[in-house]
Amino acid sequence: MKAELRRAQLVDAALQMARQDGFSAIKRDQLAEAAGMSYGVIHWVFPGAGMAAVKSATIEAVIELLTAQPDDKPLLAVLAQALGEGNEAARAAPDKMKKAALATLMS
Repeated sequence: MKAELRRAQLVDAALQMARQDGFSAIKRDQLAEAAGMSYGVIHWVFPGAGMAAVKSATIEAVIELLTAQPDDKPLLAVLAQALGEGNEAARAAPDKMKKAALATLMS
């Protein structure tokens, strides 16, 4: 249960960072600070994959939120940035959502 709570806190903090400063702004030390925990906790909650897993979990949360709010431009921009970085979770998003995300780059 504690790991699940920490995971949710980390993903929420990463989501806020991405909304404010872009997907590429999600960095280990800043994320740990924003979540109010040490960066060792990130590796405890996301063993092995570290920040790549955090970023994928963040995009999974973005996709879930966009399912409910498909016109959320800041979230679409985060998804577009993740697509640009080749994030696998972003590539798994529905095609319609990816098109809307990429359209935000052109507007």
